[in-house]
This record gives sequence, structure tokens and C-alpha cells, in this order.
Amino acid sequence: MLPITVGDTWTPNGDEPNITREVVSVSETVTVPAGTWESCALVSDTDSENPDLAYDFYLAPGIGPVLYDIIDLEELNIWEIEISLMAYVIN
Repeated sequence: MLPITVGDTWTPNGDEPNITREVVSVSETVTVPAGTWESCALVSDTDSENPDLAYDFYLAPGIGPVLYDIIDLEELNIWEIEISLMAYVIN
């Protein structure tokens, strides 16, 4: 699966066969409380059973996921959740 490139798609393992992940970008700059990373991959999930749910996450090179962004537009009840990396340690 590495290196990832724009347009790569896959279905996550587990009980979610309705989810498809796609690499949208590999050149994002992301700033969260733990720091700023360049050349991050932006991955978007598409849920065939819930098309109103937008789930994006950013993968920083050498770190992994640093930011999750979840938006639900169902029935005009718009809400957004952002989960970001606060700190990390490299051993």
C-alpha cells in the first residue's frame, strides 16, 4: 500500500463493507496542537449506507493519523467533530 498516491482506493478491514477510502491528496499541510506536518495524505471515506456522512483523515509521513474531520449533514442537523493529535513520542 506504500507509497500511497492520489486516487488509491480500498475497503477497510472489519465489519464495514459499505466504506470505501480514497486518497484525495498527498500534499496537505496540517497544523494541530502537536505540530505542523507537510506532505500529508488526505484520505476520504465514502459510506454507501450513509452518504450524508463525510469522514476525512490526514496521515503525516512517519507519524500516521494526525487529524480526523467528521461532518454529518443528515436532515439539516449539521455537526462537525475534529480530532487532532495533541502530542507524540518517537522511540
